[in-house]
Amino acid sequence: MSQLISSASRKASARKPARSGRFRVAIAGPELIADGLNSLLSSQTEMETLTPLPDLQQVIDFIVTMRDLHRPVDVVVLDWNGNDAYHDVCLHTLLQLSRYQQACLVMLATVFPEEVEHIKRAGARGYIFATSSFSQFAGAIRLLAGNKEATYFPALPEHYSARNEYANPAVSRHLVFRPERLDAYARTIGWKLTEKEVYLFRHFDRETDELAVGMNRPSQLVRHDLSQEVYQFLTLLSGKRVNKRFVAFQVLLEYGILEYVP
Repeated sequence: MSQLISSASRKASARKPARSGRFRVAIAGPELIADGLNSLLSSQTEMETLTPLPDLQQVIDFIVTMRDLHRPVDVVVLDWNGNDAYHDVCLHTLLQLSRYQQACLVMLATVFPEEVEHIKRAGARGYIFATSSFSQFAGAIRLLAGNKEATYFPALPEHYSARNEYANPAVSRHLVFRPERLDAYARTIGWKLTEKEVYLFRHFDRETDELAVGMNRPSQLVRHDLSQEVYQFLTLLSGKRVNKRFVAFQVLLEYGILEYVP
C-alpha cells in the first residue's frame, strides 16, 4: 500500500528548504486519472507521490495506516469528476478526511458555485480546476503541505461565475494580493521575506517609477531589487527562469499570490 514512486533528482538551490524530507501526496480517484496525476507529480523532487487510490473506500484506511507508520500524508488530491453517485462517494470521503483533519485538494472539471460551496463546507482545504496549469496544481499542493492553516480557493472562472444568480456582471475585476500564500510559499523554499520584498510583491502591478516613489528609493535600485530578489524568489519557487517583468507577473498569477477577483 505504501509503495512510493521515486522522483528525478534536481540540483539543490543555494537556500536550504524550510522542511526536511519531502511532502507526501496521495491521489484518490479513477485509476487512469490517479495514475496520470501521479506521473506528473513524480517529477517534483520535493514531493513523494504515494500509491494511487482508485477505490475511495480505501482512502481513510490508507491515511490512518500511514499515520501509524509515522509517515503521515501531507495532502490528498481528490478527483471530483463523475456522475452524481460518484459525487456522493466523494463528498462522504471528503467529510471523513475533514474529521481526521487531513488536508485535501479537490480537482474539479465542471464548476458550479453551489457545488464549490458544498466542497468548502465539507472541509476541503482547496480546489483546483482541471484546466489549470501544472505549475498551479503543484503550487497549490506546496501551499497546503507547507502551511497547515493555508487554503487555496481561487476565484471561479468568469463564465462559471456568471451562472450564479447572485453574480453581478457590472462589477469589474481587480487584482488582489494574497500575503498568506506568499508567506507559505516562502517557507517551502526556505526564503525569509523582507518588508521591502513584500511591498514589491504587493504592488507588483505598478510601474517601476511608481514603486520607487512609494519606497522612497531610486528607480535603478528598485530595478535591482526586482531582479536580484523578486525574480530570484520566483525562479526558486517555479523552477523556471524568471528574468522579465511579464514572466514574473505570470508566475505570481499561476501561484495565486496575485489574483484577479470580481
